[in-house]
Amino acid sequence: MVDRPVETAKHVYSHAKQVGKGIGSDAKRGNILGAAVGVIRGAVSIPVSAAIGLVHATVSAPLSTLSAVAKKPQTPRERAVAYLAVANRDWLQARGLRAEIMDSGELGDLVGASAEALVNCAGTAGSADAAGQLKALQKYLKPLEFKEPGDLQLGVDSLWLVLT
Repeated sequence: MVDRPVETAKHVYSHAKQVGKGIGSDAKRGNILGAAVGVIRGAVSIPVSAAIGLVHATVSAPLSTLSAVAKKPQTPRERAVAYLAVANRDWLQARGLRAEIMDSGELGDLVGASAEALVNCAGTAGSADAAGQLKALQKYLKPLEFKEPGDLQLGVDSLWLVLT
């Protein structure tokens, strides 16, 4: 899914390079009319090729996402990602929000700390109390409010729901 725009850009670049070589070849041979026709042909075909590639990439990206969501998710993370794809599309994006699932390592990369640093920082709370552990993480995360604080066991493989 991410590779489609890159492939489109490579194709447009390759096409433009080919057109340029044709124009250069005609110009070297002294075929001014052929070079002029090549310039006109390139002025039309390069933007058309780029537009077709962009439409194809734009149309195929949602289809790839839908096919990924349509498959039955196997792992807890895959199930959460499938749920969030629908929640993002149907509710959150309309409100300027986006949610994604990250493990502790990915969250650490986002906030500039290692997964171990996050887990150790939460461990300074000294208990399994979720409110205390997440309060200890306030140097990395925004404060959270709890209606019913519970126990929490954070680890390097913990999954986090990140809302931006």
